[in-house]
Amino acid sequence: MNKRIVTLLLLSVFLLNACRVAKTITAKNSKPVLTAEAKERLDFIKALPAHQFQFDLLTAKAKVSLKTKNQSQNLTISLRMQSAQKIWISLNALGSLEVARVLLTTDSVKILNRLTNEYNEGDYNYLSNMINYPINYALIEALLIGNIPPQIDPSKSNFESNAEQFQFTQTEGSKILNAIFQKSIYKSSEWKLADTLTKNSLVINYADYKNVGEYLFPSLINVQAISPKDIVKLNIQFVKIEKVNSLVFPFNAPK
Repeated sequence: MNKRIVTLLLLSVFLLNACRVAKTITAKNSKPVLTAEAKERLDFIKALPAHQFQFDLLTAKAKVSLKTKNQSQNLTISLRMQSAQKIWISLNALGSLEVARVLLTTDSVKILNRLTNEYNEGDYNYLSNMINYPINYALIEALLIGNIPPQIDPSKSNFESNAEQFQFTQTEGSKILNAIFQKSIYKSSEWKLADTLTKNSLVINYADYKNVGEYLFPSLINVQAISPKDIVKLNIQFVKIEKVNSLVFPFNAPK
């Protein structure tokens, strides 16, 4: 075998190996092609954090109407919040008569009935048992300001979209968490927590977003707590929302 043939054979082997290596490198570095739905979901997830309402201290006042099958009541509330730490609520009737005061922290729920001087303190199990859905402080804060709760993971939820909204549905056993967002502002328009076994559900609708600083805050919130025995409707219309530099959270339990 002459030298030229040997050289050609060696060159052929080298080129074949080079092609194999190139193919391997290409295969490793190639990125999967995303479907239109997957790309839209990914773009939404990336954009969502920048549109979440951010604050350190917040104070607000609102008009509230409460309706059940047997009664209806109009109240005003004063709200104070320290991000990720506490929510203070004062409920007033007839203008200035305080009927109740509530203090929520990350691990406790404190309720003081001013009319009867009754005081209750506990954890979030009581609220969770009411609708048979796990509730904690982070969920309440997120739902109150229109942010996405930590319980839902858009990357793992069922995803749908149309011209006006994104929708996520997350199922855990009999429990269903459904979230709808407005495409134009990346903010919540509805949350629904439901249990198919107990037929209990909590539906929260958001509307009339207003700028508070650089972020949007829902100035109108409608809540429906539905059970086989009753339907509780709560309408909250914020008349003042303000970020502040300092706050106190007065709450003295009766002795």
